[in-house]
Amino acid sequence: MKRRTLQAAIKHLAKCDRGTQCDECEKAWVVVAQADKKALERILDKLPPAQGDIVKRRL
Repeated sequence: MKRRTLQAAIKHLAKCDRGTQCDECEKAWVVVAQADKKALERILDKLPPAQGDIVKRRL
């Protein structure tokens, strides 16, 4: 999996507020679910605190 794809998925999840009505969110959750745990944590740590916290809560 490309890191850029994982990063884009995480950023989308942090910004999107449509929740289950969003097709892109469903695709993003699949990418996040298949991601390597260490890569996921590295990207979450690089996000601004507010965005990182939003995604961590949804995980």
